Amino acid sequence: MPLDAQLTFSTRSGALVAYRDEATLAIELPAQVPSRVETNHDFAQCMGGRPPKEVWFNDDYLLVYDSPTEVKSLAPNFELLHKIDGRGVITTALSVDDEETDFVSRFFAPKVGVNEDPVTGSAHSKLVPFWTQRLQKVWVRGWQCSARGGRIIGCHHESSVILKGGAVTFSQATLELPVLMNEEQD
Repeated sequence: MPLDAQLTFSTRSGALVAYRDEATLAIELPAQVPSRVETNHDFAQCMGGRPPKEVWFNDDYLLVYDSPTEVKSLAPNFELLHKIDGRGVITTALSVDDEETDFVSRFFAPKVGVNEDPVTGSAHSKLVPFWTQRLQKVWVRGWQCSARGGRIIGCHHESSVILKGGAVTFSQATLELPVLMNEEQD
């Protein structure tokens, strides 16, 4: 993508604008601020025996753990996760030993056909408001520690989040759009 180019995607969430920002790609998404909840879900069983210390919700469950090691070592039961009432489950912890990372995360959504997503913009639309508020920072740095993994820098501003990071090309295609004729050209 050229440095001055921008792409606008029409989605159910509204228009999403992506652009190149020096060495990274950036996208602005609607912020989805989670709320702390009590739940009857047995997340310890869902996550391989590890209970979260906090549970938050906004379309996805956000499970807070004590350490990055806990998040990395989770062994989710995808059959049980498929049965929860949210779209998916985000797991996260404060990063204490890595000066370049404020938090780690993983995202599981077997209900929508994704056991574990490598790097998830929609999860970060919840994680960035959560961690910027908790850490009292304008910008936070996250590492989604899936098998492929990825780093995202995010800012929560009013009703949106700005996410910046690298990208991996996983597919290329050419779209051929039909030429639309107006009635005068018939």
